[in-house]
Amino acid sequence: GEVNRNGVGEAIQELDELPFPAKDLFYRRLPGLSRTYTITTSRGCPYKCTYCYNAVMLPMFRDQGKWMRQRSVDNVIDECRWALENFQPRHFLFMDDVFASSKKWVEEFAERYKREVGVPFALVTEAVVLKDDVVRWLKEAGLVNVQLGVQTLNEESKARIDRPESRQQLERAMASLNRYDVHYQVDHMLGVPGETDDDQQVALEFYNQYRPDIVSVFWLKYYPKLP
Repeated sequence: GEVNRNGVGEAIQELDELPFPAKDLFYRRLPGLSRTYTITTSRGCPYKCTYCYNAVMLPMFRDQGKWMRQRSVDNVIDECRWALENFQPRHFLFMDDVFASSKKWVEEFAERYKREVGVPFALVTEAVVLKDDVVRWLKEAGLVNVQLGVQTLNEESKARIDRPESRQQLERAMASLNRYDVHYQVDHMLGVPGETDDDQQVALEFYNQYRPDIVSVFWLKYYPKLP
């Protein structure tokens, strides 16, 4: 009959100390789920888009240390090998808010993943980090699909919602994905305040130029406490 408020949880800093998730609890009931093993290499995000939960979480946990926390390559590769041994997945899906935010980290990861894991994988990331050599390393390691956040091509809208990438970075990222023949989808947002049909026409022409495999369209939704 009472509400117990436990306060803010812990923003665990040393992610390598966590055990691997008990996915067998799900796989026993729904074995088909094990075909794609979902995994995260980090917690938090280096960016703070104003419609995203990170914009609220970051100030709440600022006094606990870093909000963006990265597992070691050793730890991630160990989980992948453990998953292969126990569940035999056909694919891995890396569900970080922004995969490969550290170029040094991803270079080591790609080399070791190719050699020690060798299973096709997909990931979620942003154009800022998809430099040409990063895309090449990941493709050689087994990358088969990228989900790329874009949301808008309007520079004023980008500033208003704190999107991190420039148009030039988007162009570079998509050109690299095309060059290395990586299947990719872009996320595009409708309903950004102030945008018109003309903005959507600009986006349409941009996507038509670079030809992403999928354009996923979402509507902006307003949630309490988000900027």
